[in-house]
Order: sequence, then C-alpha cells, then structure tokens
Amino acid sequence: MNQNYVHNWEYILTIQNEFLSQWVTNDQLLEVLNNLTDELDNFDSSQAVSILFYKEEGLYPVAGNRIPKAWKKVINPLPLGKKSGSCGTAGYLKECVIVENILEDPLWEDYRDLQYKHGFMACWSHPILEIKTGNLLGTFAIYFKEPRKPTFFELKMIQFFANTVGIILERINQEHRSLSRIEEEKKSFLKEIHHRIKNNLQIVISLLKLQASKVEDIEVLKIFKESQNRILSMARLHEQLYESKFIDTKKHIISLTNALIKGYKLNIDVKLDIEVENVELSAKTLVPLGLILNEVISNSLKYGFINRTEGSIIVHLKHIEGIEYEIIIGDDGVGMGKDFSMGLGTELIKIFTDQLNGSITLLNKPGTLYKIRFEDLNEI
Repeated sequence: MNQNYVHNWEYILTIQNEFLSQWVTNDQLLEVLNNLTDELDNFDSSQAVSILFYKEEGLYPVAGNRIPKAWKKVINPLPLGKKSGSCGTAGYLKECVIVENILEDPLWEDYRDLQYKHGFMACWSHPILEIKTGNLLGTFAIYFKEPRKPTFFELKMIQFFANTVGIILERINQEHRSLSRIEEEKKSFLKEIHHRIKNNLQIVISLLKLQASKVEDIEVLKIFKESQNRILSMARLHEQLYESKFIDTKKHIISLTNALIKGYKLNIDVKLDIEVENVELSAKTLVPLGLILNEVISNSLKYGFINRTEGSIIVHLKHIEGIEYEIIIGDDGVGMGKDFSMGLGTELIKIFTDQLNGSITLLNKPGTLYKIRFEDLNEI
C-alpha cells in the first residue's frame, strides 16, 4: 500500500469525509462504494480494492472496478470457509486474514486458477461486522500484483476503511431486509398471477376441445389441434412458474416435446436427441421459444417421418455469449424443403423468432433442422 496512507492521516480523513458526504446525499449506495474503491486504487497501480457484501449464500462483489469481471463472476457468490481464499476465510473466522503470497498459501488452494489468470499475488482481507450483533456484513480487501507483507500502519488502515465501509453495508443490509419482505409479497402475487393465467388458458383449451367435437372436417380439426398445442405450451410454462421461481429449461423442453409426441400418436419409434446446456432463461424468452418449439416439432411429427418406422426429434440449445443463445431444432426425417413461406406454422416460427430479436436459418443437413440465434429478453 502506498506510504501516503500511513503518513498523511489528514488525507485519509478527507477520503472518509468525502465518502460520508456522498453517503448522506447519494441514494446510489453501490456507486458510493465504487467511488471509494476508485479513490483508493488511484494511489497504487499494482493494487485493487474489493468490497464484498454478505448474504445467506455467501459473499457477493459490490464494489471494486479494478477487479476483473471474470474474477467477480467466479466468486459470485464466494462461500465462507476455512480455505476459501482471503475474503471467504476472513468472513468465516470474522477476523483479518493476511495472505502475503497467494501461490504458497493453502487458503487459496481452490482458487489458484484465478491467480494464474489475473496475476494477483497477495490479498489482505478484513471482515466487516454489525456493531450491535457482530453479524457479518461483508469484507474489505486489497489485492496486490506482487507478494506483500503489511506494515503495522497498513493493517490499521485496512481496519479503518473496513469500519468506514461498514456504515454503508449496514444501511444496505437494512434495506435488503425490507426489500426481502416486499420481495416475498411480490413472489406470492406473481404465483397467483401465473396460476390464474394457467387456469384461463385451460378454459380456452376446454372450449376449443368442445368446439372441435362438433367439427367433422379433418382439416379444420387439425387447425383446432394445433391451436390447442400452442396454448398448452404457454399453460405448461405458467404452471412451472407457479410451482417454482426458476424454470429448468431442459426439463421444460423435454416435457413440451414428450407432450407433443404423445399428442400426435404416431405409430413409429420417435427418439429424443436433446442437448441443453445449463442455462437459465427468463419467462419473457421461454414463452416465444416454447411456441417455436411447438411449431417446429409439430411440423416434424406431421411431415418428417412419412413412410418411416423410426426417427429422432432434435433440440440442441447452447449459450453463445452475453445475452445471445443458439438453438437447433428439427428432425432427421425425410425433409421439408427450403421454402420458409409455406404454411402458417413457418410464418409463426419467423414471428416468434423476431420477438426474440433472432435470426433463423434452415440447415443443409438430412431431415429438417433450423438454427435460430436469439437473445434472452430478460437481459435487455
């Protein structure tokens, strides 16, 4: 740490006063914390200041612009433990943890790959505790690009700034508790919404079935069936949202595909070739994506396996980068040609792809396979 921290107490108090002034006048608490870490980082190009906030799952990065994003992603959250780097250990023990050489210290054994990628060689971390209860609020840490042993005064500076940051973290913690109560009420409200939407969709399905029972024209019956499948796709999603906050994307795709196969009652052996990465997509994305799946798989089941005794439905989903994803959907059957304009189903596929800010390509492979690049709407 730069010696200015040691010898110029007036300047240190100036930083604290500026910090407290921002705390009073600025409602953006995370911005205030980042301003503090930036101010401290300006004194030494070889160091990086980091502030982590504690929640039940572990420590979460909240400030420290010099800490690489890839590093923050790995430690989001950072679990507490006896060998959880400097900060995870400091939070667990509720005492200052000084690691002078990350390469040699066993506390960093499980996080050595991070060090190799980003070059930090030392890390001093101090826990931030609630004054009244002693409960953990977070950690204040300084990383260095070379092995480093703190002086007595530098240890006092870490404690000083940990106490200063604690003022903001206490306030964030109080707001977090209030928001948690609001969030629980919101979750309950949203569950009721999804339940009511699902019930309304089921009513529509029942009415379509009732109306279809009075129709004798085969082509008209097919239209009723396709409409029911589209609505069922949405109903299943809302049912899962009612039961859980998060949607298991792979489970949702398998459930939807199996329901369609069962509904078409084909006298052939239909296999599933489903490869879905562990991705978490928003409901805003899953609704149009589910409708795309419904249209493509329905077309495959209707036209892809004519005069076949077996075939495969293919769904491969992967994350590309950022908010971009890619899904390949279709079959290994007889093929459907390359004319996107044919039929309502293909028009709907294009409409739903546009809703996802996506693009669609018919692959030049056996059967009928579409490659669709799309965005997760929740991140936009």
